[in-house]
Amino acid sequence: MKEFILLFWKKFKHHLVHQLLLSNIIGFIIGGINVLENNSKNAYQIFIISFILANSIGLITYSMFIIAGFFWNKKKKIQVILISIVITVFSTTLGLEVGSFIINTFIYHDFILVDPGSRNIMYIALYFVTLFIAGMLMFYSILENRLKRKEAEYERLQKLHVQTKLAMLQSKINPHFLFNTLNTLLSLIYTSPKDAEKCILNLSEIYRRTFQLNEKEYITIDEELQLIKKYLEIEKIRMGDKLNFTIDIQDELKKEKIPAFLIEPIVENAVVHGIAKSKKGGDIAVKIKKMNENICILVENTGASFKDTSRLGFGLYSISERLKLIYGDRAKLFIDNFSEHITIIKLELPYEK
Repeated sequence: MKEFILLFWKKFKHHLVHQLLLSNIIGFIIGGINVLENNSKNAYQIFIISFILANSIGLITYSMFIIAGFFWNKKKKIQVILISIVITVFSTTLGLEVGSFIINTFIYHDFILVDPGSRNIMYIALYFVTLFIAGMLMFYSILENRLKRKEAEYERLQKLHVQTKLAMLQSKINPHFLFNTLNTLLSLIYTSPKDAEKCILNLSEIYRRTFQLNEKEYITIDEELQLIKKYLEIEKIRMGDKLNFTIDIQDELKKEKIPAFLIEPIVENAVVHGIAKSKKGGDIAVKIKKMNENICILVENTGASFKDTSRLGFGLYSISERLKLIYGDRAKLFIDNFSEHITIIKLELPYEK
């Protein structure tokens, strides 16, 4: 009991000044209205009565809400509303009686708040108004709960739709990558058996990593770069001196997670549409760094450039769609032709360390 009283007193003191301020403002307003209605007659007496009644009701209501706060479950909104209404009605009735008693005993001995005949009518009217408000609040609470359930169901369906669409895009990207790699291997079997052996080892590693990562929605940047490195090594075997590549990433970003197979289609696009279509071949540079609050992924290739940057192939289109689904407006894809022989594709992803 002692602990309960100490805890009550601690909570009571916390907002006591605010409660007194609010009660006195209400008392001042009520007093002012009564003074205006009575043409300023007995203004001092009216203000004293208004302040006592307002503080009496306010302090009792404040105390009862503190006590109720120890027992009610705030998650059950209807329960909170009903208890609040009961407390408000009871504390208002008790506050009027206590205030009237204080005024009648210590200040104005002949004070009567309302005549005995009207007292019961006043309380009955108060109860009916309170019940009406309670009904409206309960109706509102029921509608609000139904709306929240509908919103939660809608969000669940939206998330399911996004996941399904991402899975469809992902299922197309992985075979696209693997089929191109198999075509490369097929050409090496006849032209360079040793390189074909090396290619098979890289391909087995690609398969292993692909199957491991395929079930993941997000992977680390380093995991994807290891896959890209194996792919480029295979293409390097096939193209020889026509293809050179570098991969550069800030150490702090290696463990950052991004959507799986996000960078690989861009690198593959650079090989197929940039390097392979140029007689002299070219270079591919993958650079990943942090810029402001974004992760900036740059894939630069020399060789042939995009003739129409407004039209995306499937690989880049899938990346663009996945970025919209996952990040919304927070991620961007840029394609720039700096000359007839240099193309840069840039991804900007939010840095969510």
